[in-house]
Formats: sequence, C-alpha cells, structure tokens
Amino acid sequence: MSQREKELRNQYKISLFSKLVATGFFSGYLPIAPGTAGSLVAVLIYWVFLRSNLQILIALLIFFVLGIFTSSRFEQRDGHDPKIVVVDEIVGMWLSLLFIEKKNFKCSYRFFSFQSHGRYKTSARKGI
Repeated sequence: MSQREKELRNQYKISLFSKLVATGFFSGYLPIAPGTAGSLVAVLIYWVFLRSNLQILIALLIFFVLGIFTSSRFEQRDGHDPKIVVVDEIVGMWLSLLFIEKKNFKCSYRFFSFQSHGRYKTSARKGI
C-alpha cells in the first residue's frame, strides 16, 4: 500500500456500522462475485426475518437511506463505485422480492434474473 493510500485510509476512517451496512454484512469483502454474495445475503434476510410486504418495504427504505450515507464514505476513500459496497444489491434484491409470494421457486427465479440483469448491464457498459 502506497503512502497516499495510507493517508486516504487514515483520513476517511469508516465506522464498523458503516462497514456492516455498505458491505452487506461484510459479504462485499468476498474476492469473487461480491455483488452476488450481497444479493444472497438479501435473500437470506428476506427468507428468515422479513414476513410481510410492509416489513420488506421498511427494511428496503432504511437500507436505501443508510446506504446513501455509508457508501459515500467508501466512495470518498476508494473512488467511484467500490466493489466492496453491495448495499445497492441488497436494496435492489428486496425491491425485486417485494409483492411476490414467499415460495422457493419464485424467490430463486428473482435472484437469478436479478443477477443475469446485472451481468448484462456490466457487459453492455464495457462495450461503450
């Protein structure tokens, strides 16, 4: 790590809470497919803790607002759209799960369609 990177890291200290939210409970630190890991965390939280559409909507709005503030700290420190920030994947996954029945097939279909859309978007962006 260069001296400049060390200075930036010291200048932009990020709290544990911000790391927890922005990195999707630290799933963004996985070296391979951090966005997919963030989406899996969202599905697990949805499946275990979120019982109604109202609960999903409340969690979605809370993470949306917290994500704006917590991810901005990472962006200041690490540059535009750091790979470890996956709170957007969590919010997007919950949005796609909103208003569907909680069934294995429908949930897994949304997960895979959400991930394939992300891959298409990334490959299209590279072509520009």
